[in-house]
Amino acid sequence: MEAHAGRRLGGQALLAYYLPQSAQVAEAYDVLEDQHAPDQAQLTEIRAIIERLETAFAHYADSLAETELGSLDTDLKLIEASLKEDIGH
Repeated sequence: MEAHAGRRLGGQALLAYYLPQSAQVAEAYDVLEDQHAPDQAQLTEIRAIIERLETAFAHYADSLAETELGSLDTDLKLIEASLKEDIGH
């Protein structure tokens, strides 16, 4: 994980590293939680990582939305100008 610590979270990192790692962490948590006497410190550590992963996924989703909406203002202005030109309103 240290090798990825300084890397900006991008689509490739999300799919190639964080998504499979998230699945492994979730599976490990499930196995640990089902034990008769699970290690509470380990459960706490895993919960903390899961929360950080949730934050990373939310950040990535926000970045995708920003990219998608990046040209929205320009698109709206162009549509408005075209409408004024075509129908006069």
